[in-house]
Amino acid sequence: MKSTKVNKYPGWGKAFESKKFHPGQNENGDTLLALPNIYLNDRYNLYNYGLKLLKLAPIEVVLPLFLHAHSGFVRKLFQEGGHPIQYVPTLIAPTGSRKTSLAKIFFLLFNHETYASFNDTDRAIELVSTYYKDQTVIFDDCKLTNDKTLLAKFEKFIRPLSEGQGRAKSSDAGSRLERTQQMHTAIITAESYPNELQQSSKLRLLPIFMTQKDVNNEVLTYFQDERALAKQHAEAVKLDKYMRLFIHYIEQHYDEIVRMVSKASPVYGLSQHARLNSMYQVQSLLAKIILNFGVWCNYHNQEQATMLYQQWCSIIKGLVHENDTLCNDATPTTLFLRTLANGEAANEIAYAPDKATYWSNPDLYVGIVHQSELILIPSPAYAYVERTCQRLGRRMEHTMDTIANRLRDEGISKGYGGSDRKKLRPYTKLSKGNKKMDVICIPLSNYSKLTMEEE
Repeated sequence: MKSTKVNKYPGWGKAFESKKFHPGQNENGDTLLALPNIYLNDRYNLYNYGLKLLKLAPIEVVLPLFLHAHSGFVRKLFQEGGHPIQYVPTLIAPTGSRKTSLAKIFFLLFNHETYASFNDTDRAIELVSTYYKDQTVIFDDCKLTNDKTLLAKFEKFIRPLSEGQGRAKSSDAGSRLERTQQMHTAIITAESYPNELQQSSKLRLLPIFMTQKDVNNEVLTYFQDERALAKQHAEAVKLDKYMRLFIHYIEQHYDEIVRMVSKASPVYGLSQHARLNSMYQVQSLLAKIILNFGVWCNYHNQEQATMLYQQWCSIIKGLVHENDTLCNDATPTTLFLRTLANGEAANEIAYAPDKATYWSNPDLYVGIVHQSELILIPSPAYAYVERTCQRLGRRMEHTMDTIANRLRDEGISKGYGGSDRKKLRPYTKLSKGNKKMDVICIPLSNYSKLTMEEE
């Protein structure tokens, strides 16, 4: 008697079952992915519940997360339509901002409780990727700044992940080369933006900056309590039901969605980088699919969906524009100095022409031009850069001490040495009478060279 071959892993099936999303099955016949039962007459309420996710944080933070929460389930359709999802959102926020809790609400769906780390072994990450087929994997707490080992590992994984390929490895005693497949999307959480990455890797990231106070704790607790209560009573989590309804919608409209993706016109002119134009295109298509899903749920009509689509696309464009700036930016030290130079040009800050002028009214200046050097006063200089970043919707990624150390290490500032010092101090001293203060001395030639905008 011929046995029917089951789908071993969760996700879209093969051959004649390619348009059906399967829960997967282990060797004991147990279901891997707990897909809940849904009732179509409840679709209005479920869609309304799903939209509550947009209240978790400011819209520019939460919208890209909301869109990406659906991405794993349509990854295969985008690939078939010729517009693969080739970027990885990176949620960047300080410790204590609840970024991991936020990511868990969006991406730990159904009965999955596992997320990965770039500290894991290559094989461990591959195993997690296998079980998250056609879903989204969380890579949590990615600390990349100045860690060359992790940076190299990150570079190695981000490129094949964005291309839908995995690690190349040999088999059959080295006679055959195989490449593992990474058939999922991913989300990264981190404390700082990885400025040290090569530009080609930065173009594969979609940074989402979040402050310490951005998460709406009341809404977050609402989702956490609902999940805990559902598990306590062995019931389906309502957010899982919403996403199961979305999967059902995709199953019912599979060919139509693939056609829509394949017919999408290429995006030009938003960025000089083709990858960022493609990033916008994929996100706008995700927005269209989710809003059409809302029309199918009788939640809004087509006219309302079109208005929301325009609003969402405007937010997405802003994120891509900011990403374009980050990808073209130089090191943190150069950014720091360029921000000061731009502030001086805009008359928002000033450098004293000499020490006497500075000491006559120190509150007016962030530095002093002394002979062939610029003497930076760390506290007011850093405060101005931090305020400017906040005004532009970005977070200052490094402390003043980190910037000072990097200015010294990169040979930009002079530093201070003594007979008993093996390594120069990043700060030198500025004195007047009994008063001494730490300052940073930068040759004006270095300052001019680094603050000159590239053509």
